[in-house]
Amino acid sequence: MAQRHWWQDEVVYQIYPRSFQDSNHDGIGDIQGVISQLDYIQSLGITTIWLSPVYKSPMVDMGYDISDYQDIDPQFGSLTDFKELLTAANERQIKIVMDLVVNHTSDQHDWFKQALADPASPYRDFYILRLQQMAQYQIIGGAFLAAQHGYQYRMSPGLIIFIPLRRSNRI
Repeated sequence: MAQRHWWQDEVVYQIYPRSFQDSNHDGIGDIQGVISQLDYIQSLGITTIWLSPVYKSPMVDMGYDISDYQDIDPQFGSLTDFKELLTAANERQIKIVMDLVVNHTSDQHDWFKQALADPASPYRDFYILRLQQMAQYQIIGGAFLAAQHGYQYRMSPGLIIFIPLRRSNRI
């Protein structure tokens, strides 16, 4: 018989922090709000929390446009708050799974800034960039159909999709 994976026996509850529990009364749910509800979550038999993005972000795509994968957006709290959440959840035998879409970055992410600033940057391969007249860049992404068929696609500022390319596809 095949060995079962840890997640096959979990009871998972997704939390969208922005609307879950606001601990500081600013109208936006936050990490401290999640912490304040852990006893209740545990009483429901929840064994894993799937936490929607709380990473630092300009919030053009509700947190999926990450500008820093190693920090927490201030509207949700701090890295200290997040560590407190991990500790408090662990004390209740609740796992935390972070929602992360690895093919998204923000236009504020350092990788994207370096890709635009330096044609020799190794981060250049993370994005599809096309030279336009007057040395402006057109960013292809967001709608994969557009990228696959070569259509021009305008994206709202802030959301960038990155796709690794072979070096031969670089500008």
